[in-house]
Amino acid sequence: MSYIGLSPDTELSRRFSVRFSGNDSAVSFVLPQTNITNPRDLDVYVNNVHQDPFISYTVTQANASINFAEAPQSGTNNILVVVRDQQKFASI
Repeated sequence: MSYIGLSPDTELSRRFSVRFSGNDSAVSFVLPQTNITNPRDLDVYVNNVHQDPFISYTVTQANASINFAEAPQSGTNNILVVVRDQQKFASI
């Protein structure tokens, strides 16, 4: 892909999503990416309901996990976590 001007240092933006299955007891799930430190970098849905990053969950970079305040309900793939990386642009 060609650009006008400088090329970005990395991709303009990257997103990935991962699904987990709740079981009414597990509160921690391991994310496939380890550089997440801020809960606001995630869009989290449990049973298609968006979760509040200030109340519903935290993230732990040391073990790359998302930790829910309450165990999500049982269900197959009922937890959706979308990771939004910050956009990066070329600089002079």
